Amino acid sequence: MKDTAAIPTTLILALALLPFQVICVGPIVKFRFSRFEPFVESMFGGAHSNFYGNLYNKCGGSCASTSPSNNAFDFIIGGGVDIPFSSKVAIRLVEFDYLLTRFGNAFTAGNNNQSNFRYQAGYSVPLLDGNRDSAR
Repeated sequence: MKDTAAIPTTLILALALLPFQVICVGPIVKFRFSRFEPFVESMFGGAHSNFYGNLYNKCGGSCASTSPSNNAFDFIIGGGVDIPFSSKVAIRLVEFDYLLTRFGNAFTAGNNNQSNFRYQAGYSVPLLDGNRDSAR
């Protein structure tokens, strides 16, 4: 006999790949040296994910009693190192952040906090002044 309430593993993996957006504001403090710029940040804002909502819809409501929230509070604290490449561009060598989200739903069994760590690298371009030397 087939269990109709079970959710196939391939479905869960497909839902987990859906976009997850985080929009935050807050201070970033940089310590500028000639060859590198370490920084720390503390930001808060909102997060949006379709994962729990899509999972609820795909299981036909049999896996939870209420539809979960797609929006949540988030908080980021972390830091990293930028290496100035020119007066207008810096290479972001490393950035490590702790990301806390609070999606309230029945899937997390009463624990509404989701703790994540993230690593990022890339490049940094100032949006306002455009000249990294003027901030020194």
